[in-house]
Amino acid sequence: MRELKEGTIAWHQARIDEIRARHSKRAKAQHAKRRDEKEKKFNKGYNNNVVKNTKDPKSRYNSRIDYDFLMYIRIVFKWATENYPDLSRPEIEILLYLYGLGAFSKKQFNDYHKLVSLFAIKSLNHFVNKGYVQLWRPRKGKEYALYTLTQKAKLLCNKMHKYSCGLSEIPTNPISNNMYRKDAPRINNYYLDMIKRMNKNKAPK
Repeated sequence: MRELKEGTIAWHQARIDEIRARHSKRAKAQHAKRRDEKEKKFNKGYNNNVVKNTKDPKSRYNSRIDYDFLMYIRIVFKWATENYPDLSRPEIEILLYLYGLGAFSKKQFNDYHKLVSLFAIKSLNHFVNKGYVQLWRPRKGKEYALYTLTQKAKLLCNKMHKYSCGLSEIPTNPISNNMYRKDAPRINNYYLDMIKRMNKNKAPK
C-alpha cells in the first residue's frame, strides 16, 4: 500500500477508517465481556434459565424516634366511637382530659368544654346523665362541688391509653369489638385490617 501524503483528503480518510476500526474492535470486546458476565448469572435448568439475584437489597431508613404512641390515634378513636356509640369524638376528648385531672370542678370542665366547641346543651349534666361523670364532693359552704369520672369512663380512657402505647392489643373478635357487627359500614374492614397491623407492630413486650 503506497504511502499517503499527510494532509491530503485520502490521508484523512485513512486516519478516520483506522479510528473507526479501533473503536469497533473495542466495542465488540466490551459486548462480548458483558455477554459472558450475563451468562455466568444464569443457572441452566430443564428448559429454562433462572437469573441469580446478585444485587443486595437496598437498606431502608428506619425511624428511631422515642415516642410513636400517637401513630395510630385515629384507629384508637375509631374503636372508641364504635364501641361507645353514645359518645362522639369531642365527648371522648373531654373524658380523656378529665381522666388526667382526677377530681375536677365545674369550671375546669367548662374551660375544656369550650375548646372542643360542643353544643351548650352538652354540659356537665349531660355527661352525668349518660353515666360517665359523677359527683365526688357536694358543695358545702365555700367549698365548691367536685366531680370525677365513673368507672365506665375510666375504663374507656385506660383502654385507649394502653392501646395507643402498645401495652394492650385492640380486640379482633366480634364479641369484644363492635366494629365487627353485621351492619357495620364497609370502611370498617379497612380499620380492622389496620388494627391487625397495629397489634402486630405494637405488640406488648
